[in-house]
Amino acid sequence: MGTLQPYAAAYVAGRRRRGEIVTSTVVQHRSVLLRLAGVHGDRPAERFGPGTIRRWQESVAHLKPSTRASAWTAIVGFSRWLHDEGVIARDPCVGVRAPKRPRGEPRALESGSVARLLEV
Repeated sequence: MGTLQPYAAAYVAGRRRRGEIVTSTVVQHRSVLLRLAGVHGDRPAERFGPGTIRRWQESVAHLKPSTRASAWTAIVGFSRWLHDEGVIARDPCVGVRAPKRPRGEPRALESGSVARLLEV
């Protein structure tokens, strides 16, 4: 077995081929999973576990909560795929709390939208 990087590339390419993700998501997933692979280092992929997850969380602590939450979604899918493919014995994301997504600020309606609502 190799490092995480070739598995990350195969995961993203497979999702793209199946039409599960669009080009912009491919770019985002590649970036997230390359960072994860970098954090994991030269360790064999089968050693991907909670330690790598914790190190990744530390490496992205400076990012906005919404960015961390989006990245976490990509990592959870990848981790589940590694487990389903038999690369790892246990999914290290199971039982790990996802980063909190901040509540969005309410957006004001444009005056035209307000007028249409009032007509009803």
